[in-house]
Amino acid sequence: MLNTKSICLMKRQRHAIIEMLQSTNKQSFDSDIKKKKSRSEKSVKTGSDLGKSLTELNIQKWRILILDDSCRDILTSLLKVGDLRALGITLVLGIKDDRQHIPDTPAIYFVMPTEENIELIVRDCENDLYESIHVNFAQSTSRSLLEKFAHELVMRECTNKISKIYDQFMNYRCIEKNFFSLDYTEALSQLLDPTIKSESEMMTKIEKIASGLVSVSMSYESFP
Repeated sequence: MLNTKSICLMKRQRHAIIEMLQSTNKQSFDSDIKKKKSRSEKSVKTGSDLGKSLTELNIQKWRILILDDSCRDILTSLLKVGDLRALGITLVLGIKDDRQHIPDTPAIYFVMPTEENIELIVRDCENDLYESIHVNFAQSTSRSLLEKFAHELVMRECTNKISKIYDQFMNYRCIEKNFFSLDYTEALSQLLDPTIKSESEMMTKIEKIASGLVSVSMSYESFP
């Protein structure tokens, strides 16, 4: 049985996001985390504490972070602006924003795997907005959506702009040390709604909840 008292979910999600953002000097960062693990296991670092430890790293390449609304909510509860800058993030932009061409800077996308977001990422690749694009989906991506993503990139001849695509399993929002929200308002009332007769509609709602719980379980590194 999993003993959640010895695990800080917020800390684990924060470290997962930091590793997602910090592609350079990873060895130095991991070493720093291990040294401080015994002291921080029973407490949650504040944003200022985290930023202070990260400023010691040598940032070799500034990057841009691009978020959708859901992932912005996940991120803002864990990292402050100063923390992001210490990680080499010079700009944080919305995926739907009117963004400028910055050809010498890599872009990290942290978004939900939706058809709309896929189309926006492909458009950015086609327009050659950034030096390279690192895609991080907050939850598991369906095979059909990945195939559509690949097809659009090939058709528009911009596959070379994609550096990596990862499923991060972080589609939940930490509110306190071991308290999280799936940000699914009125979930119970919708599931019990007698007017919903479509099985596919009901399964979509259930899969959304299940996906969030899987992400939490993976952060705990244990499946009930």
